[in-house]
This record gives sequence, structure tokens and C-alpha cells, in this order.
Amino acid sequence: MHCFKSIIFISIVFVFFSCSYEQKNNAMLKSDSIVNNVINIQKTIFKDSTRYSEKFIKDIKEYNSEDLKFIDSLLIIGNDTAFIPVKLPLNKKISFTGCGEDNVCYTLVVQRINYSTIKYKIEKNIKRVKCYIENGNADLDHNFNYLDKDDEYDDEMKYSTITSDSCNLTIRMGTNYNNVLCAKLERSFCKSDAKDIYNCPVLKTLSDVRISEK
Repeated sequence: MHCFKSIIFISIVFVFFSCSYEQKNNAMLKSDSIVNNVINIQKTIFKDSTRYSEKFIKDIKEYNSEDLKFIDSLLIIGNDTAFIPVKLPLNKKISFTGCGEDNVCYTLVVQRINYSTIKYKIEKNIKRVKCYIENGNADLDHNFNYLDKDDEYDDEMKYSTITSDSCNLTIRMGTNYNNVLCAKLERSFCKSDAKDIYNCPVLKTLSDVRISEK
């Protein structure tokens, strides 16, 4: 009988501590969930959100967990600041040209329409015969304030887009050692061979481009 009472007592104690541990564990999990939710809350403040593309804003928010402030060409990420490049004058068309091997020539016309986006037009000519034309918009890379080891210029601006036939197009621009604004086209995963650009030459502006401050 004494042994039976001892077993009951031990069982009650075990159930009590099990319940206590489960409640404590649930409380800790709930607390961790609250902390994680607080960390994931991101405030985004705009002076004028219409001056950036939706894709650019989405990419910036996706790759940064800290609070964001968009003030014209100034982007504040937490306690850090970065300046969106505005070397291209706003709403002004800039033309680049260049020829590579086998008389393959390219003309690129770009126009910055806001802080994050450019309009572009690409023409490809072979032996002075126009074989390809493309128009579209491209957005500034979300890592615009970081230099990549593959960047050709210290002030390189990299704009990219995915075209209607799933081509990946990248337009890289920057000033060379003679302070001439240059551009390079890169394209991949195209369904049409005419759109593939394997050895695009360096394209240079037809005239001097003044650096914009707006």
C-alpha cells in the first residue's frame, strides 16, 4: 500500500513538472516569435515614391531588412546612406556607338526617366545592314552602391531587365580613364540568336555628357 502511494505521488510530481515545462517552453516560443516579428517589421518612407520603379523598390526591400528612406537620390538604409547614381541627365537621350569584329556595330540610346529607371533603344547592324532593333525599360541594380570585381569602371552604373522572350539584358555604363562615358551590353538566355550579344564592343558617347546633379 505504501508502495502504491509512492507511485501515485511520483506520477503527480512528473505530470506537474511536465505541464510546467510545456508552459514555459510555449512562452519562450511565443516570445521568440514576437522578437522575430519585430525584427521583420521594416519601415519604408518616401519623399515621392513615383520617382522610382516598383521593381527597384521591391528589390531594395527584399535585400535589406533595415528601415528605408528614399529622399530623391539619397537612400538611407538603417544608419547607412547611399546615393543613387544620377550621372545620366534626367530626360535627356544619350547615344553610344561602337563596332566589333566582322563589321558588327551597335547603337545604344538611353534616357533616364526617374531615379531608378532608363529607357533604352538598341540597334544592331552587320555591314551597315540593320538586323535588329529593341526598345524597353531597364532598372538600376539593387546593389548599385557596391563595386563588383567584374565592374569595369569605378563609377559603374548597372541597369538590367528581362525582355518579353525571357532574355536577360544588362546595360553597364561608366567613365573610362579619359573621362568619356562608355557602355557595354550583355545578354543571355535568349531564344533568338540575333539577340545574343557575345562580344559587344565598348560603346562610347557621340558627344560629351555633363554630369547631372538631380
